[in-house]
Amino acid sequence: MIPGLNTNVEYENLTWHVQTEDQGSQRNRFITQVFRAGEVIATSETTYAHGLDLGTKLRQQRRAHRAMIDALRAGRLTDLD
Repeated sequence: MIPGLNTNVEYENLTWHVQTEDQGSQRNRFITQVFRAGEVIATSETTYAHGLDLGTKLRQQRRAHRAMIDALRAGRLTDLD
């Protein structure tokens, strides 16, 4: 399991928190969530191949995290459902 990513994003005069966590080698997925005032607003799941090397896994995690931030800033969180 690799460390999670956490970013606070200012959008529409509010602070949103984006969090991406590795669910471990048994599940082979990242879960990315957007929080506002402690409530989960959006969730996205990204799967990855079993046995992936650490560098590739980290790049995929950053891509998933960045995609959620970009969706938030573009007002497209509903597109992720």
